[in-house]
Amino acid sequence: MLNRRPMRVTIKIPHVVWRGGRPRFSPGPALRALGFKGEDLKDAAGVWLDIARTEAWALRRLDEIEQRRRDPRARRAAAAAAGPKPLSVEDLYEDLWKLKRFRSGDAAGGLRPVTVRDYKSKAKALKDFDSEIYLAPAAALTRAIVLDLHERLWEEKGLAMANAVIGVLRLAYSSAIDRRPEAGLVNPCLMLRLPTPRPRLRVADPEEIAALMQAADELEPAVGDAIMLALLTGQRQGDVLSLPERVLDQGRVRLEQSKTGAQVGVKVLTALRARASAAKARRIAAGRLPTTFVIDPTTDRRYQSDTFRHRFAAVRARAAEILPSVADFYFADLRDTAITWLANAGATTPEIAAVSGHSLSTVTTILKHYLETNAAQADAAMDKLQGWLNDQGVVL
Repeated sequence: MLNRRPMRVTIKIPHVVWRGGRPRFSPGPALRALGFKGEDLKDAAGVWLDIARTEAWALRRLDEIEQRRRDPRARRAAAAAAGPKPLSVEDLYEDLWKLKRFRSGDAAGGLRPVTVRDYKSKAKALKDFDSEIYLAPAAALTRAIVLDLHERLWEEKGLAMANAVIGVLRLAYSSAIDRRPEAGLVNPCLMLRLPTPRPRLRVADPEEIAALMQAADELEPAVGDAIMLALLTGQRQGDVLSLPERVLDQGRVRLEQSKTGAQVGVKVLTALRARASAAKARRIAAGRLPTTFVIDPTTDRRYQSDTFRHRFAAVRARAAEILPSVADFYFADLRDTAITWLANAGATTPEIAAVSGHSLSTVTTILKHYLETNAAQADAAMDKLQGWLNDQGVVL
């Protein structure tokens, strides 16, 4: 049985945006030309307006806008102030997307489609979070404005997202400075000394995986198929969801990773082979003939990324009822779990990299963060030392 997502209610009031349930008047370029400025909607006591009071405020503001539009002096002032349209932050992003490397797909020198989508998602995140900055003249942004933006993003979206949004904004400015020298831009995103998120490394133990699989089989077995595939191949979510069904019949998972282009070939273990057979029987019984191994049972096609994220969250919530420690586990953590389990099994760093597609340095970094706190690995090392001392007849 599928868990249905609650209906999302979108509040739309003219020229008002909502951030975490708090309203802000956000005039577009035409209204700014008429003299209107953005402002947080609070009463005289500094309390945020609720929906009803915001609607009443917006109606009054619409009357002011209409009066100012009818005023010939205001129209002339707006036209004079407008002049040639200045280069906006939005224009910087649009110029960036036109570059060859953003349009070349998998061709030599081009960014992979998944990377381009990630860059564009960060630009959209800025647009959704603060449309004033997104539409502002690019020359108007200062270091202080960017630092304030980062602080607000950090507060509401997390440090990793805040850094990523500023990173793409910095790239857009750098590209414009190189290609539009006549604009005289200065990059306000340079040398900001932003804090770095602590590395996230969450490794599941076998009991947690068992809880996830039990919950998946109760709610949506296809999510369990994806969990097993990710855990026993060490691949990312996008590659797991797009893996052709026929690949598992060959006894080896061969793929080109969508993010890096790395070629990997992973032997299909007994547990994964059994899961694949059960999944195929399940699909045949339901009359489904999918092209991918993991399919959305509501569409009989591969999962969309957002859809799968929500379905996995539902499975995780059920698993947390079985074993509470699972509550903070993400699907992406299966990749780190696979790498760490391989290390615990005695696989070498090159062997692990051959499975995961990571560079040797990346695998070493992942293992370093985990092994520093892994008592089992430390105990194993000391046991080996004791055995060597015994073999050598060393008495201390």
